[in-house]
Amino acid sequence: SAMTDLERFYVHKNSLTGTLLADYGNWSKIWDLRLHENRLQGSLPPEWSAMTDLEIFYLEKNKLTGTLPANYGNWSKVRDFRLYENRLHGTLPGDWSEMAESEILYLNSNLLTGTL
Repeated sequence: SAMTDLERFYVHKNSLTGTLLADYGNWSKIWDLRLHENRLQGSLPPEWSAMTDLEIFYLEKNKLTGTLPANYGNWSKVRDFRLYENRLHGTLPGDWSEMAESEILYLNSNLLTGTL
């Protein structure tokens, strides 16, 4: 996937299907990613942790499964992070405490377990 200078990607509220491509992790300048309210499936690619300028991340209301990648804790600039209403399971990674700029973190309506 080219588009390495991409800063914003909005494809929300469509009927997109398929899985999230690991290659999007090469979008090194992206700061606003909105893929919410589609029919996307599969797990969250660990390769996306390379998107270190990310500030806004919307993937809510899809059909995502798997666990929360610990290396997303690298996103020190993320302010608004939404993954609610998916099918994610497992625990909240301790590394996510490194998201120092976080103002909004919505993980409700998933299958998460463990302690806070």
